[in-house]
Amino acid sequence: MNSATKGIVGGVAYGALIIGAVFAAKYLKATGSFTGDVHDLMSRSIGVISGLYVVFVANSVPKTLIPLSRVSEPAFAQSLRRFIAATLCIGGLVFAGVWLLAPMSLAFPLAIASLGGAFALTVLAILVCGLSQAKARG
Repeated sequence: MNSATKGIVGGVAYGALIIGAVFAAKYLKATGSFTGDVHDLMSRSIGVISGLYVVFVANSVPKTLIPLSRVSEPAFAQSLRRFIAATLCIGGLVFAGVWLLAPMSLAFPLAIASLGGAFALTVLAILVCGLSQAKARG
């Protein structure tokens, strides 16, 4: 299976999980198995699944091979990819954990802050590394 097919299969599986979580929440509410707010249950389920999907996607970042002719320092590029993957994995896990455990009134802002912080740190690392390589070239 090539990388494009894997991406499509992963996206379809993610969509199926989200739809399944919504249907499961509605089913639990309809059968009386769940007496709480079904909207909160759906929001939490979607948040946890989304955070775990970020972890899944971030895990593939250091495994993606690029042609060595496009990279001036392959070891440096690979270490940057590992840092990005680790940062996004931690951000995704925190995002999922917040949706799972935090009070509903705090879940959204804390989740966005955790994943937003991971993305900001990733962008900062890319900018700093790009600037340091530009200085090294002259």
